[in-house]
Amino acid sequence: MRVGLPPYDPVEAGHQFHEGGAYQYQWLVPQDPAGLVGLMGGKAATTKRLDDFFVYDKLLTDPAGTARTDWIASPYDYYAKATYNPNNEPDLLAPYLYLWAGAPAKTATVVRAAMTQGRQHRFDRAAIASAEHSADAAHDQRFNGT
Repeated sequence: MRVGLPPYDPVEAGHQFHEGGAYQYQWLVPQDPAGLVGLMGGKAATTKRLDDFFVYDKLLTDPAGTARTDWIASPYDYYAKATYNPNNEPDLLAPYLYLWAGAPAKTATVVRAAMTQGRQHRFDRAAIASAEHSADAAHDQRFNGT
């Protein structure tokens, strides 16, 4: 007789968090992005995980289509998808983790793809500006001591 919890499946609906799953919430560490990169195995490993999360290879060839079909596009898609949701707070900072992983151009690619979605995938420009400011301030504090 087996005692304990069954193996965790981060996509299975019965194990989801509110408004996202483990795949979405794994990036929500705004207080220590450098620490998150370290815990994920370093810059290369983090970049690989981010690439999988954003379906990056496909994003390069069809940004709008990837954002529409592979990313989370409706409120309960996160129950069946392990990808980015540009409309939900747990994921808003995820593209900016490429900065901490040493791949800043990938941030631009992901954000541009999200912005192609018009009303379906809206970015709040104030939220983006706030996230960019927070990332810049955290980077300056960590690397410049300011």
